[in-house]
Amino acid sequence: MKIAIDIRAIGRQRTGDETYTLNLVKNLVEIDDKNQYLLLTDTNNDEVLKKIREKIFGVQRKNNFEIKSVLPASKIFWTFFSLPTFLKKNPVDVVHVQYITPWWLPKKTKLVTTIHDVSFCRLPKFIGFLDLFFLRLLIPISLKRANRIIAVSEFTKKEIIDCFKISEEKIVTVSNGGAGADFLVQKTQTEKQAVRKKYRIEGDYLLYVGTAQPRKKIPMLLDAFCRLKNEFGKDNPTIKRIKLVFTGARNSRNYDRLIADKLAEIKRKQPAIFNDIVEAGFVEAADLPALFQESLAFVMPSSYEGFGLPIIEAMASGVPVVCSDIPCHREVAGDSAVFFDLANEADFAKKLFEIIMNDDLRSKLIERGKYKSKSYNWENTASKTLKVYDALF
Repeated sequence: MKIAIDIRAIGRQRTGDETYTLNLVKNLVEIDDKNQYLLLTDTNNDEVLKKIREKIFGVQRKNNFEIKSVLPASKIFWTFFSLPTFLKKNPVDVVHVQYITPWWLPKKTKLVTTIHDVSFCRLPKFIGFLDLFFLRLLIPISLKRANRIIAVSEFTKKEIIDCFKISEEKIVTVSNGGAGADFLVQKTQTEKQAVRKKYRIEGDYLLYVGTAQPRKKIPMLLDAFCRLKNEFGKDNPTIKRIKLVFTGARNSRNYDRLIADKLAEIKRKQPAIFNDIVEAGFVEAADLPALFQESLAFVMPSSYEGFGLPIIEAMASGVPVVCSDIPCHREVAGDSAVFFDLANEADFAKKLFEIIMNDDLRSKLIERGKYKSKSYNWENTASKTLKVYDALF
């Protein structure tokens, strides 16, 4: 087969999308010597292309994989004109994209799309007007056009069926892989200290890693952290010293403006607690393993997720996890995390206290988490995705 994969997410600081694309392609490189691959990006900048090659191939080269620049690069124009035009001149058997698909392709080309979540369907108020307009218009058409839909969890599969009335037979669940190899190797003290210095982190800290979208509930995390400090920190030096580190760039798409408001409020009313909060912004992928390994616990307060990869990365790093009690988190984490009620800030703060102070609980979760994280790996994701391609013929 000749397979084209949209790799535009690589190098774009798009967190989950980039992690998925990069790890899927890297592992296809490792396991598939038979099929021919065109890896399609929308840049012809030599330096950018060099970095993409290094991320995918490292020092090796594979003759059956080729990176192709497809232009013009405008986002919607690329999907609806540049990509189909390229594939008409360079026919393939399968084209694999994420979410929105081209409206026309050569007749013999099979179409696969990966859906990570349908949060825009369940939580439309958190999506910008233009984004919501295009998603509501284009996703239903894309799902109908696709020959196969890859859902990254059973929860996402059920959501696709429920929201868009797509036949179950058309959807294949292929779980995201686990933590990358970097998470499984302990970083040196020098490397850890360098990351701490880079992001201005001192002492023990709770960690959140992810985007700063409204569904991630970072303002609730900030409130729960303040409550933890106020209710449990007066006579407890451990709680009094604990910090909170959270990621997410302020210039990112659909940034939650309430985060800035909440931080300003805390700074005004509770300056001592504000000084224990570190807004790290966008964190380079290379820095994440050290950031996880140095943390006391990982916190995932989202109201909606399609998978929740940072939970697996935390577990693989030997870090206990506290997360919101939502279906996706239950599916991914199982009995290897502590769950809190999203509607109960007091419960959230209490669970944070327990994960910090209860050594037996911490040890149990770390052990279970390491075991659980091993059930997810990107080679399995690539292998199952390859089976999806094969099954189309």
